[in-house]
Amino acid sequence: FTIKREGTQPAQTGANAVAYDSNALYIQGTGKKVRVITFGDSATGAKSADITSRATDILAQSAKQVIETDIPNFVSWFRMGDGTIVGLTYIPQLEIIAWHTHELGGDYTYSETREGDPTGHMTTDKDHAVVLDMCTIPSSSRDQLWVLVRRTIPVADGANTERIVETVEVMEDWMSTESISDSKYIDSHVTATSATDFSSSALAHLQGDTVDILGDGSVFDSQLVASDGTLTTPLTSSQGTLVAGMGYTSRLITLPIAQGPGGTIRIGNMKRVHRGWAKLFRTPNFKYAIYTNTFSDSDLAESVTRTIADLYGTAPTMASDTRELIPLSQGFTDGQFLIQQTDPLPLNILALELDYETNDN
Repeated sequence: FTIKREGTQPAQTGANAVAYDSNALYIQGTGKKVRVITFGDSATGAKSADITSRATDILAQSAKQVIETDIPNFVSWFRMGDGTIVGLTYIPQLEIIAWHTHELGGDYTYSETREGDPTGHMTTDKDHAVVLDMCTIPSSSRDQLWVLVRRTIPVADGANTERIVETVEVMEDWMSTESISDSKYIDSHVTATSATDFSSSALAHLQGDTVDILGDGSVFDSQLVASDGTLTTPLTSSQGTLVAGMGYTSRLITLPIAQGPGGTIRIGNMKRVHRGWAKLFRTPNFKYAIYTNTFSDSDLAESVTRTIADLYGTAPTMASDTRELIPLSQGFTDGQFLIQQTDPLPLNILALELDYETNDN
């Protein structure tokens, strides 16, 4: 047989490619780019294209591994050198190349972690848990992404955490049938059917850390997990579904607006964003702001979906409508917009449109 070279851009040593129909995605040499080879006919040969050209910073920490989940949607998952995972939703038929980065709840201190990191990449401290390895396991209805996670947790023997195996769930049920009381937007979580279930050592793998808590979809106050794996303040709730685990922030930040007068592409001309419109799907309260390099929580405004009919301690109202978002003014900026959810609840944005004016000087 003959081995035919299909391109001149080298692949990263030790990282496999993933197939998409008759195409192949692979990590380029340094780990900072991903390329797709589109196999053509014998006359034209294969063509290689850089699909990180619109997100040149997304792989700044260098990709080390790539796997894919095909069902219900094709997503390529990249394990990064800093322990985060980056997803690529690739649907060429609709011209969709969408990158998204994921930091897992918790933190990682190299010097205080049992056995350190066997991959040799995680030698510096991180303010998130780190992923050491990944694989795909098919189930009856979907492909599940399973990850080997390491968190620094001050366990009683002083040796700190073991490695934890977790799965990243595709929220397909949430988009169709799952109720808010069954939602699990928390990392390394434990579920219970009564408050007494948390009086044992159910949360022993998170001892010494602060966890977020949901009861039938209602947000409880965060609590510290004691050394015996119980909550420091026992719950007295009579709610039927309780979930506790590591919280995280869901955040969307738009790119700087580059469109000037007449639809021309202009950089450097500042913009004033007057308002935005967000089309929501089953989303409760969330916050938003104009995003700048000096952004702080004081810049946030809130979109409230609760009404006076919602009783205290009950699950929030889920909005599926279009909301007008009027931010606190930041004057003329690059025109970036931020939407975030800090509660352990969903944030589903189907569309976002901004109303802005430009300073063409």
